[in-house]
Amino acid sequence: MVPDGSDRCPDLRPWASEILRRNGPSVGENACDDVFGWADRDLGRITFARKADGEWLPVTAGQFAARVAAVAVGLIAGGIRPGDRSA
Repeated sequence: MVPDGSDRCPDLRPWASEILRRNGPSVGENACDDVFGWADRDLGRITFARKADGEWLPVTAGQFAARVAAVAVGLIAGGIRPGDRSA
């Protein structure tokens, strides 16, 4: 449950606005550049929340980068290559 007692995702717009004000928009060539860039800059920064067992849990930049890397390894092991499309 979020602080206001509702069952919705917290509004991260104020946080995102602050990040953009301080750091500018992301400049990576693709989404992975941005994920790993944030992890390099601040591994412990909470980047978003995910819902598990009815509760919102924080996810740090480092945790998200590790998850993205694990998914990439699985896709590569499954034969997906750069430029391939999947549904």
